[in-house]
Amino acid sequence: MKEGCYKEGAKSKTYSVTIKSGVHAKQMAFQESEAFKEKGKERYKIEAKNSELKHRHG
Repeated sequence: MKEGCYKEGAKSKTYSVTIKSGVHAKQMAFQESEAFKEKGKERYKIEAKNSELKHRHG
């Protein structure tokens, strides 16, 4: 795996490995669910209203 992490021409060689906790794994599984995708279809409406409230009303 380290071949993909090292950058050409860098003065030092470092790489990082992400360790996902159980909470991250649960969130990733939820994001793949149909319930999450359905909520995503409605989110733009809420974001538009929040933007209006923030920008027009302070």
